[in-house]
Amino acid sequence: MKKKLLAALVAAAFAQAQAHGAVHPIILDKSLQFDAAIALTVTAQSANTLDMLAQRDMAIGEQVGMLVRTTILTAMTAGGAATLTIAVEGSVDNVAWVVYAQTAAIAVALLTAGRTIDIPLPPQAPAAAGIPRYYRLTYTVATGPMTAGTLQSDLIVSGAQQNNPPTY
Repeated sequence: MKKKLLAALVAAAFAQAQAHGAVHPIILDKSLQFDAAIALTVTAQSANTLDMLAQRDMAIGEQVGMLVRTTILTAMTAGGAATLTIAVEGSVDNVAWVVYAQTAAIAVALLTAGRTIDIPLPPQAPAAAGIPRYYRLTYTVATGPMTAGTLQSDLIVSGAQQNNPPTY
């Protein structure tokens, strides 16, 4: 009886989410987190390099999308007109890195608390790059430094291919 009630509640929650435009639920996984509350002031790489354990085609030919979501936890500030660029890098050997996707330069004025920056991963690896086993992020601060601000970045696997352009 309890299982049926729980299933009905979950189904109702998904129906309500779909009615409000949320098509696919997103589940955050601690093992897919690049950074949790990192204080970013200068160019840096993510605290965590994600090891996908075995080379595999992720999102290629499947109805699965992958994206990196960065959430600004506390507003980024700078003494001047600083910008932030976030690059998603992949590697087959954890030594040589290739940029798979990146944002344009984002002005510090746009890096407000609660803002999310989604970077969809391409469905195919760049030519001659190979299928990555490892992923990391590089945060590039230009005309900076930043004087304050924290962010969190996660690799998100969604139930359907992300066809949306990057949001920043």
